[in-house]
Amino acid sequence: MELYNFIFNTRTGMALLILGGMVLFAILAFVFERGTRKRYRDRPAPDDEDDDL
Repeated sequence: MELYNFIFNTRTGMALLILGGMVLFAILAFVFERGTRKRYRDRPAPDDEDDDL
């Protein structure tokens, strides 16, 4: 119960909760991006001929 009160009833606890969520999502994004790069690494680079429009 003390942990619950600390996290949800103090400014420091709320800041830690928000920062912890941001760190968690940053780690997940990094892991998923690495998996995507490994999966699609053999695709050729797109032609940039249409950039002149």
